[in-house]
Amino acid sequence: MIRPKFKIGDEVWVVDNAEEIRTECPYCKGFGLIKAQTKDGLIFETKCPICDGSGGIKADKWVLAYNTPRTIIGYAVERIAGEDAIRYKLDTGWMGFSHEETRLFKTQKEAEKATKILNRLSIDKTICEKKRFIKENWDK
Repeated sequence: MIRPKFKIGDEVWVVDNAEEIRTECPYCKGFGLIKAQTKDGLIFETKCPICDGSGGIKADKWVLAYNTPRTIIGYAVERIAGEDAIRYKLDTGWMGFSHEETRLFKTQKEAEKATKILNRLSIDKTICEKKRFIKENWDK
């Protein structure tokens, strides 16, 4: 059995997925075009394969869910996809045991660092998915 990271009465900072946003494509720096070079040395511009020429990609936006720390008022162990997971109930009203342990932090500084990492990972995941799609469909 897994042990909870936090106990009832602990104050935690909550990181949550706020929305899906469009952000500048890091592959083409928002221009929608990339330079390509053939084996013969011919250089040309082509539509960016990651953003499809739009200059932007969709990614999840992670933020601090509240301006103050929240108090844990309960937790439950659930079996999710064959694995035990702990979910917490906070002093935020009607919501049940909906807060994942991986999105709760002891300090604001830790939570803010996590939002930066999660936002970067979200963009990287989008790029990875686009590259995989292009590779899988290149010869079709």
